[in-house]
Amino acid sequence: MGGKRDGNVVGRFPAAPAVALAVLSLFFIGCAKPVNVKIHEAETTGNRFAGAVEATGPSGPQLSFCVMKGGISNTFRHRASWLKDDDYYLMRLADFFKRDAPFKSIETILDDSGANGCDVLIAPHIPIYVTPLGRVEASVYITAFSAGKPAEKMMEASARDESSVENAGAKVGQAVFNAFAPGTGLYGKIVARKSAASKAFEEAAMRYRIAPLKPVLPEEARRYKVQAEAAFSRREFKEAADRYLDALKIAPWWPEGHFNRALILGELGKYGNAVGEMRKYLLLVPEAPDARAAQDKIYEWEGLSGRQGGTGRN
Repeated sequence: MGGKRDGNVVGRFPAAPAVALAVLSLFFIGCAKPVNVKIHEAETTGNRFAGAVEATGPSGPQLSFCVMKGGISNTFRHRASWLKDDDYYLMRLADFFKRDAPFKSIETILDDSGANGCDVLIAPHIPIYVTPLGRVEASVYITAFSAGKPAEKMMEASARDESSVENAGAKVGQAVFNAFAPGTGLYGKIVARKSAASKAFEEAAMRYRIAPLKPVLPEEARRYKVQAEAAFSRREFKEAADRYLDALKIAPWWPEGHFNRALILGELGKYGNAVGEMRKYLLLVPEAPDARAAQDKIYEWEGLSGRQGGTGRN
């Protein structure tokens, strides 16, 4: 197994400490599980990829992310009694994503009908395999879409065979954060779309302001208005916000709809969306008697959004 040569012992491992450390370093690097990322059909394997930025620091993408509930498969679950039920993982995936990445806004939604106001919609799948010895191998696969209409697939990412769903989710979250960080192509694409939509609304608001006769709310929009008011009276605030949005899709020039939806979103803690709606209200009726109060409400929500730390959609 070993012998002497030139007075040195020849063994299984090199004697020099520096060489030994190098070998150990290579061992641990080799054991690190990569994150697979595909952007525009170009796949890269690794924890970092071309155009990525480190997911550290106090600032993050000024985009909002929604994680759909998705699906989960548990193989041989009985071998690991500490595994929690499916909903625990599916409903907390957004929290796992932001563990190591400072998302400004990311939340879990039940389906794409709740994606109103999101910039990026994330569809996940979580396979969990438990080995005969009870060791967990958890993976998280996601596909990210632009939340506009029509939706466009923008990236895929996966972290495989981690010791927990939390670890796999954190790795995927970091990959998503990097892919959509300011300065990346995906970030620029979404911001360009948002800018175009904002410009279109500003032009529509100007036409509304100068019109001698203001349009009458269409009957279909009025139906949603009545439903929103009824939901609000029942204190079903999310339902009310969604019905106001349905009305505003038909009549985006309706000032009161933006104002009321802004207040409801503020009550729900969706401060970023509340600010956006109130700004639209002020664009439509800048000389409204309550314009000063509306602007002050924007300041209040902006402050709350800064304290929120990513718990609400922006």
